[in-house]
Amino acid sequence: GLKQILSKNFEGFATNTTIVAPGMTTKPYKGFKEGREWGMTYKDVSRLKMMVPELETVTASVSRWGQTATNGTKKFSASVKGISADYSKIEEPKIKYGRYLNESDVLQERKVCVIGKRVYTTLFPDGGNPCGERIKVGPVYYQVIGVDYSSGNISINGRSDETILIPLALAQRLYHRGDEIDLLCMTGKSGISMTALEPRVRQILGRQHSFDASDKQALFVMNTEQLFSLMDRLFRGVNFLIWLVGLGTILAG
Repeated sequence: GLKQILSKNFEGFATNTTIVAPGMTTKPYKGFKEGREWGMTYKDVSRLKMMVPELETVTASVSRWGQTATNGTKKFSASVKGISADYSKIEEPKIKYGRYLNESDVLQERKVCVIGKRVYTTLFPDGGNPCGERIKVGPVYYQVIGVDYSSGNISINGRSDETILIPLALAQRLYHRGDEIDLLCMTGKSGISMTALEPRVRQILGRQHSFDASDKQALFVMNTEQLFSLMDRLFRGVNFLIWLVGLGTILAG
């Protein structure tokens, strides 16, 4: 039961995913003082794809929290996340209705969205297929093209069931982000350890954005490979305990 509960929290996540976000520097570097904030740009996506060929997927996202989504009199406070089509390789969707965002949606900056389960059940309490319907998010109207029923409890800038997904380029324009991004999400090719690639990613981003690659606080890194490894070690310990209790019970009998 414990294993099922914990596994559900990781539902939909690849075991070799790394997510990075900019932080605040704690070391001086090339004339820059510590305590400096910096930001990533969309160019970092192509830069990592070119310089780290062991990566299978490199994709970006931007987020906006506390956006009021309305459908008639129904309202829901949701997180809006701008993504590319390949983001599905980071958080695998469970499409209940319609489809996921595709590259044409992103390139043409279509005002379309995929809504999470709680957003759907709140805005469409009568159920049914909402695809083709329009909802208002902030001042903008979007056409619903899909409903994502994924329910993992790990949130990347917002829980999936409370999130509205829109095309990345559209989100950057609507929220005046320019070329800036919030997160870089990566997966490695088969057999590649993301833990081993982390130093190279730090060096590439550090060189481009002028921070010390050894400055752990300057770049936040979440590695699901390490999380899954920790969970595996936990369950090996639980299995050992079960055997120990079982054998002790037999001996006592």
